[in-house]
Amino acid sequence: MSLTGFRLDFDLVPGSPEWLATYSASQVAAICGLSDHDTPRSIYDAKKDIVPKQPQTDVQGRGHEFEPMIRGWVARDNHDWQIGETGTWAHGERTWQTANPDGLIYLDEHGTMELLEIKTAADLHEWGDVPPIKYLVQCMWQMDVIGARRTHLAACGPFELFHRRPKMFVIDYSPIEAAMLRERVLEFDAQLRAGIQPPADHGRECDRLTVRYANTAIVDDPGVEIPDDLAEIYLAPYAEADRVEAAKKSGASRLLEFLGESKKATYRGVTIATRINGRGDKPPTLRAANGLAEKAADLLNATESESAA
Repeated sequence: MSLTGFRLDFDLVPGSPEWLATYSASQVAAICGLSDHDTPRSIYDAKKDIVPKQPQTDVQGRGHEFEPMIRGWVARDNHDWQIGETGTWAHGERTWQTANPDGLIYLDEHGTMELLEIKTAADLHEWGDVPPIKYLVQCMWQMDVIGARRTHLAACGPFELFHRRPKMFVIDYSPIEAAMLRERVLEFDAQLRAGIQPPADHGRECDRLTVRYANTAIVDDPGVEIPDDLAEIYLAPYAEADRVEAAKKSGASRLLEFLGESKKATYRGVTIATRINGRGDKPPTLRAANGLAEKAADLLNATESESAA
């Protein structure tokens, strides 16, 4: 088969200046707004050296630790494949386009080569029959760089790791989709070179960090008058805090009264609060269950769904 990419003599380390000078599969997913770790703004600020390289997250480290084992399981289950490790590839003409597949699969003596991609997930059942689009984008980009026409994605959640049986997906190359990704990246690169910074997504931790690094000096000035809409966004949660705290105390008192001498309060089979002894001669108090904020949302949503039905 004819490859469009070539293996570099050295591997690009994610976050390094050399890595930031090119576009890898993970960067492309972020530029498309599909990454769990980065956004267009965080990629822009990293490439502009506004935000320094950040330490690896636990989730990213988990994937690297499991990768050799999962690669071995794939080889065990496919005896007719020759699976090898690899490193960084670049496109033969578009050298700004790079890829780091998790493995190469040689199918026969003619040298037919396909790619191996390895992913871990907290709950693989959420995927269904198709991998998340962020991973499809990464696989498409890597095939476009190297010239392979198929990627085998081996995925493991806790169940698959315990049984050492990765779930396998097949992603085939699409020239149309690959061209769309290149166009998207070239648009981003043009904005990067023109100094047009993407807006921050203030709901994402990575972008909140970019905002902090954008202005590291503090000038002792009289202050800046902010507009009404921004003031409302900032002040509203504080204005609600006292009301929410009072509502919590009122709800806890009502629950204590209802429980009488019982120890636990359950709702739909879930413990939501527990009566505990007070200190010294103080009367019992009510302690909310751990993680109640997440549980409360799920329980209330279930109630609303049943009411609507």
